[in-house]
Amino acid sequence: MRKYLICAIILAMLAGCSNNPRAFEETTGNPAHDIQLSSADATGEEPGGQSLCPGDGPTLPMTGICEDRARIYLDIAGGDAPQIPDHCYWSVNETAIVDNILLYLAATCDGKKARLGYADGAHFSDLNLAWSAVANEAQEDTVLIRIGGAEPDRPHQNILFYARDAMDDPVAAERCVVSPAGLDGWPADALVVDVGAEEAAKSSSDEPRATCGRFGLDEGNSSFWRVFQGYSWWFQLSQDVYQDIDPRSLTLVRPDGAGGWTTVE
Repeated sequence: MRKYLICAIILAMLAGCSNNPRAFEETTGNPAHDIQLSSADATGEEPGGQSLCPGDGPTLPMTGICEDRARIYLDIAGGDAPQIPDHCYWSVNETAIVDNILLYLAATCDGKKARLGYADGAHFSDLNLAWSAVANEAQEDTVLIRIGGAEPDRPHQNILFYARDAMDDPVAAERCVVSPAGLDGWPADALVVDVGAEEAAKSSSDEPRATCGRFGLDEGNSSFWRVFQGYSWWFQLSQDVYQDIDPRSLTLVRPDGAGGWTTVE
């Protein structure tokens, strides 16, 4: 019953948003300055219907944002971007999540863009790989990201609850804590559920460590948490050299009431 109640809370939270617009630098993800994008800036069209997109470029189908301008909405965390094949490049894609739209950097290969699909679940909301541009095929059974709630004043509390609740050994679960991942190749704000530093030091440094159950640390499988925009996001990325989605880039946006879009606080 507790799990179903949590799911209901998550879905209710995803429907809520803020009225405070933000914009971010493309490369760092740090606030550049508060701006209010006009309707024309957001949708790429003037009231008369004339396109304002650079070079009459394409727009994202759901938001109508010019693809070349969509990156100004992204709050990109620190850290390095994942690798993609030489013939691919990063571009912005979008996925509807209840009343919001999720924007993110997706690999685009041979004119086809990677895409996340959204699905409700009994415990988490899931984002699967609806299309893999790297593999050039649908991989809908591959869940890359799971979304849970986050308490505003205690952003790590739900992460620890999810991890401990999935463990069979309650004694071992009590030894688990939330800490920064600090691993190369992961977002700078990545978090893991791990044992304390003293116990972790007892493990061999020659092999990837895994501890604290399904949602705990798993260095060999690129599993980590991020907390942003009021939610806990659990990532379990592909073990291939290349990735379809840049996990640093996910950003929720909502209608601003004036025909444009604004980031969710």
